[in-house]
Amino acid sequence: MFGSVGQPYGAMAGALVIGMASELAAIWTPALKQVVAFVILAVILLIRPAGLWRKSFVQMDVAAR
Repeated sequence: MFGSVGQPYGAMAGALVIGMASELAAIWTPALKQVVAFVILAVILLIRPAGLWRKSFVQMDVAAR
């Protein structure tokens, strides 16, 4: 979603966002926990299937190593 195999920081950020959103949704209704995680994934994949960050940002990060 946020990152892939070549973008570990994006994958960590995505896990944090989905985890926090699903736990906050569980405060109101525990049944919403999985629904919120699925909706976030579906929306991100529909809007930006290649990821949320620009390619130049990812290339700069990899080039700096």
